[in-house]
Amino acid sequence: MTRTAVIAGVGPGLGASLARTFAAEGCRVALFARSTAYIEELADDPPDPGEGLAVTVDLADVEAIREAFGTVREEFGPVDVLVNHASAASWTGLMDRDVVKGEN
Repeated sequence: MTRTAVIAGVGPGLGASLARTFAAEGCRVALFARSTAYIEELADDPPDPGEGLAVTVDLADVEAIREAFGTVREEFGPVDVLVNHASAASWTGLMDRDVVKGEN
């Protein structure tokens, strides 16, 4: 049975390496990132026998994330693995952080 993996926050480092590793193991791999060009190139060239799907999505937008997972389910079926590699930087201390801003 072929498994589907979603790598959220794919860039040229660890995210790309994870995507290639899952594809090399035969997984269908959906790549989530804000930058379209890089993930399209990576999705078009997965190691055999994997399949790739590039999904441009703002991972800070809950509705966009729902739509992205809908796209994956339409193309590949249910998601078996999620690697959330998305990140953001904050230059305030934890106790000084506004909770609402932290959700964004």
